[in-house]
Amino acid sequence: MGIPEPSRNPAVALSGVGFQYPLAEQPALQDISLSIRAGEFVMIMGRTGSGKTTLVRTINRIVPRFTKGSFSGTVHLFGSDIRTRSVASLAGDVGMVFQDFESQLFSTSIQLDLAFGPENMAVPPDRIAKRMDRILTQFQLTGLRDRDPATLSGGQKQRLAIATIMMLDPPVIILDEPTTDLDPESRDMVYRMLGQLRDQGRTVILIDHSPDLIRQADRVVLMDRGRIVRDATPVELVRHPGQLNRCGIRMPQIQECLWKLGLEPALSEPAEAAETIRKSAQTPDPKRYEILVARERSPRTGDPVIEIRDLLFSYDRQPVLNGIDLVIHRGEFVTLAGQNGSGKTTLAKHFNGLLSPGSGTLLLGGIPVQKWKAAELAGTVGYVFQNPDHQIFRPTVREEVLFGPVNLGLDDREADARVAEALETVGLTGYDDRDPFMLTKGESQRLAVASILAMHPQILILDEPTTGLDHPDQIRMMDLLTRLNRRGHTVIMITHSMTLTAQFADRVIVMENGSILTDGPVRDVFGRIDILIKTGLKPPPVTRLGLEFDMVVRSVDEFVDLCRPGGTRNESVHLQS
Repeated sequence: MGIPEPSRNPAVALSGVGFQYPLAEQPALQDISLSIRAGEFVMIMGRTGSGKTTLVRTINRIVPRFTKGSFSGTVHLFGSDIRTRSVASLAGDVGMVFQDFESQLFSTSIQLDLAFGPENMAVPPDRIAKRMDRILTQFQLTGLRDRDPATLSGGQKQRLAIATIMMLDPPVIILDEPTTDLDPESRDMVYRMLGQLRDQGRTVILIDHSPDLIRQADRVVLMDRGRIVRDATPVELVRHPGQLNRCGIRMPQIQECLWKLGLEPALSEPAEAAETIRKSAQTPDPKRYEILVARERSPRTGDPVIEIRDLLFSYDRQPVLNGIDLVIHRGEFVTLAGQNGSGKTTLAKHFNGLLSPGSGTLLLGGIPVQKWKAAELAGTVGYVFQNPDHQIFRPTVREEVLFGPVNLGLDDREADARVAEALETVGLTGYDDRDPFMLTKGESQRLAVASILAMHPQILILDEPTTGLDHPDQIRMMDLLTRLNRRGHTVIMITHSMTLTAQFADRVIVMENGSILTDGPVRDVFGRIDILIKTGLKPPPVTRLGLEFDMVVRSVDEFVDLCRPGGTRNESVHLQS
């Protein structure tokens, strides 16, 4: 454990590595050769299924030691072939945070989870105690050391999973989507910490889908179909938007704006990019912006479907919701935003009766929620959980979607029609006999939505529906929600993605410490930088670019349209913003 002495050998070196899972038609890895120097910060990017996770798991021998399949090639760690070592012996040298971070938490308290690794490495108790105090502070878990990890929010669990790895003090740190459930402030904290680790001489290998983070890396490795298709610096990478797009990666928003305006897509901050745009005389048109905003402000809400007055709720006598007053109207597309632990999910679980108010009033369609029968409630308010695996349990896709209609008492003909309709809506027609647990993450998310849609709910609640999805799957999910909203469904989305909120939602409700801090149209709320900073949220990069011109811009295409005479878009390469 600890940082090794400087060496001419790379920290990690893969040569001719290949791997194929049993029954798979194509190899997961094909002839991978990759060298990573000690102290480098390397990002690995690519669409879902490109081989990223399989690749990093060869570095600590989880592949092929604990994963069945055909393996070839060699992996060296600081010059030594790891074939002679066990996975356990590598744990102190290669720390890994899994994409399914909850699987790494198993103790009954935070401090027991933190102590488990170093205790098994025979670290003296006094050193464990000092390291734990530092880690608890660093990961904002001070005061929670006796909490059961199962009672933490998703974001707190993710911070704890990273913290347990840092307790081992490894020289090589691998993180597979480590910030999927973190609010923007916590995400920034993690990435600042990773930069500090790199500065200390540790080797950081990060899998992430967010293109706006690549500027922090020394190198970016792009993967597609089990191969490395590009290994370049961030500056070199953004000059090839077509290749990013082909690999399922959205171009960073600022750079995409510059590129679509025919300018050099340099890795610049919003203020620098704004100056470049001013010099090019392609600034956004204030008059067209005024027309855009005026058109957007036209009301499109129906009757109230959810009404809340003075709602209070506590967990184990700890207040979580503090006097919530809220009205949501039929046909709205609403985002619940806020820091981890601000009360977003707790509030949403009241909407369908998963939780009951400690006090206060909650009306659904004008009727107190307590007076609704369970079946009626299930058919009116659909809830898609943060982790789709928590609600998928049937052996086939068809049976999973059929479960709701059958329990609503529908006859076979109507139930079958609803299954076919739901699968077609989410793009899973033909998947009827597939095993739900063999689907990709994006397909699992869409299956969870289909199982809810088959009950024809008026209100659809989704908790972090794009977590862990690559960019194409994110857009598919958001396009699906947009279509459902236009058909009349009220959509309530809990998310930390300010990019998706800006682009797709009508209204955003920002929560802080169990209270609603602000609530209004997306453009109004994103214009309140003071409010967003207070809650640890940040507007998307393109919105910050627009603010340089005193405009609250919601997407790349919107910004480019405002800059171009007549609003004509550059369509030479199609890039979703």
